[in-house]
Amino acid sequence: DPSSPAGQAGLQENDVITSVNGQKITQDYPFIRVLLAHRPGDTISLMVLRNGKTLQIQLTLAVSTPA
Repeated sequence: DPSSPAGQAGLQENDVITSVNGQKITQDYPFIRVLLAHRPGDTISLMVLRNGKTLQIQLTLAVSTPA
């Protein structure tokens, strides 16, 4: 959703998040586990794989309510 915090930060459908603040996303450290170490209002750095290229995206976490 382009109006969501993720969309506003530039994340797109099919992006693959490979790390959060330098913590690689792995089977032992899945995205949700790494994400839960942060709170709404925190700014995090994501490494994202998009169309074979690696991008760094800064994102401020927020609570999103369903439409």
